[in-house]
Amino acid sequence: MTASFSLLHNFSHQFQDQAEKITILASETLFQEGDRAQYAYVRVIGRCMLSRHAEPLGEASATDILDELAVLGGLAHTQRAITLTDCEFLRWQIDDLWRDATFSKIARQYLVTHLQQSQSRLDQLQAPVHYRPDTAQVQAGPYVFPNSTIIFVFCTAPKMDFPLPQGVSRIGNRLLIGIADFQNAYYHHNPDARFSYTETTFFVPVRVGLSLGLYVPYIYPSAYEPIVLGREIYGFPKQLGETRLSDSQASLAISGEDTFRFTIGKHDKSSEPRIVGAFGQLFGVTGRITSAAFAIGDSLLSMMNVPFYRRVSVFNHKRIPSATTTRDKPTYDVDMLTQAIFSVEHWQKIDHLPNAKLQVTGGIFKQWDITLYDAFYTELSMRLSTGRITRDYRVS
Repeated sequence: MTASFSLLHNFSHQFQDQAEKITILASETLFQEGDRAQYAYVRVIGRCMLSRHAEPLGEASATDILDELAVLGGLAHTQRAITLTDCEFLRWQIDDLWRDATFSKIARQYLVTHLQQSQSRLDQLQAPVHYRPDTAQVQAGPYVFPNSTIIFVFCTAPKMDFPLPQGVSRIGNRLLIGIADFQNAYYHHNPDARFSYTETTFFVPVRVGLSLGLYVPYIYPSAYEPIVLGREIYGFPKQLGETRLSDSQASLAISGEDTFRFTIGKHDKSSEPRIVGAFGQLFGVTGRITSAAFAIGDSLLSMMNVPFYRRVSVFNHKRIPSATTTRDKPTYDVDMLTQAIFSVEHWQKIDHLPNAKLQVTGGIFKQWDITLYDAFYTELSMRLSTGRITRDYRVS
């Protein structure tokens, strides 16, 4: 289901009386890829796995029609649905639903929205990469991100587990998820070469020597240009993903599998000191101390060695395999810890999200026991600096 348009919110309430309630035992297949879509199914109880070409897409939620696009578009099923446990479903005959004028209107709205989103996604994937014409190399930073939207989701993740490079240590068990919409990013010296994309980043607070900063174990842009730039220049471990962001919710899909759904809820106008306090708590500094430091100014924060007053250090483990590398014995021509600075040039909007909800549904993140404790919706202009080498592991 698309994150920005939920058919079921209209569908289930209006048509539940017409549904047939059925029970399917574990390990049964509701439909296969290529089957004609005859029924609309909604899971009520139990676990049901969806897959495409034998690749898991995640478990069916209790808020979605299974394989919505095929059901509403009159297509053959593009997914397989198999029950993992005994399940209870609501089921509708599709031909009966289409005779209802209200359902027909809802379905058409869904299909139009899906077509618009698919076209936007295709435009992102087909966007050119701005290489230097003389050398076919990428443009080095700094990079500018004007008038961007970022939702900052502050979480705890006590079961978070991933390898850290030598000399980098985690601070506590907190996690920051950044859900971003960058509409006009560009290389500082070439503002005409602009590119747009959405991105979800998982940031972890760390200490590197005497410095504090954020380490990026996972990051998922929606287009190829930020992947090329991020990996080649800074060492960001960027992989293609699809972040959808609307006025009411956001979600991330990786290889077709939904990994989380974030519900935005109510907006309360907030302030820079409050969001600075939230970043302070991320690093184990109380919000009150951080806000006081913000009021005094940048010099005190430098003395505290806390890199968050419109700027934060970001560390990445940059690795480029050598020509002789093998699966059993990997070798690298580049193996280093890089550091760059994200800085906020201007906040256009800071809203606190007191009723926000986060549901983690798939991927490695489902094992991390992630719990949301604070969230902010922001509109801002920011910059990513050129990088520097903090540690060269080949030399050391």
